[in-house]
Amino acid sequence: MNPSLALIVVIQVDAAQDLRGILIRIGRFKSLESQYIKVHLKPIKQLWEDFDSRERASKPANEKNEMDRTSSGGDFQSVSPAIPFSSWLPSFYDELLLYLEQEWKWY
Repeated sequence: MNPSLALIVVIQVDAAQDLRGILIRIGRFKSLESQYIKVHLKPIKQLWEDFDSRERASKPANEKNEMDRTSSGGDFQSVSPAIPFSSWLPSFYDELLLYLEQEWKWY
């Protein structure tokens, strides 16, 4: 990091710490903290909901394929099988870790 950028970061950290102290003194830090948590949980919640939305999207297709298979007597597989939760979970943890690492860089 170049020296001028490092100075800006240090100044911003000092200013943020000063503002934090002010918020604590006036009793508003908890509201800022809850807002911060709400904002920063959205990307994590979105990662989690992506799995649910993929599951819901693939369910009607799987049901249609199941009805087609039973009505035609065929044994074909679903065109878009759902990703099993156990296979998806490690990728969720990878994305979560990446997000937390990026967040950690700010501290």
